[in-house]
Amino acid sequence: MTALTPLHVEAGEHDGTKMPDRCMEMKAEHAKMNADAKAQDVALAAEVARMNNAKGAEKSTIMAGIVTTLVAQRTEMHVKAEAMQGKMMSHMSGHMQTGKDSMGQCPMTKITADVNESPNQRNGLDKN
Repeated sequence: MTALTPLHVEAGEHDGTKMPDRCMEMKAEHAKMNADAKAQDVALAAEVARMNNAKGAEKSTIMAGIVTTLVAQRTEMHVKAEAMQGKMMSHMSGHMQTGKDSMGQCPMTKITADVNESPNQRNGLDKN
C-alpha cells in the first residue's frame, strides 16, 4: 500500500505565473514517454522476428529474453504511470486554483481528453 504524501507546490505554481511552463514540461514528458514506448515496441518486434527465424534451442533462448524484457518493461511502466499520475493530479490542481480558463489552455487537457475518448469518438464514428 502506498502512503499518501502532500503534493509538492512551488512558489508561483498556483497563481498562474508558472502554469504555462508546467504545461509544456508535462507535455514534453508525455511525448518522451510515448516515444520511449514506441522504441521499445520496435526493439521487441525485431526480437520476435529473430525468434521466428530461429530454430531449436536458440528459439527458446530468444523467447525467454523477450518474456524477460516484457516483464521488465511492464514493471517500469507501472512505476512511471504511478509517478505521472501524482504529477498530473498536482498539475490539474494548479489549474483549478488558477481559474476556470487556465485548464482550457493546457495542452495536457487535450491529451487527457483524447485518452478518455473511445476509438469510435476519436474516429468520428460515435454519434452520441
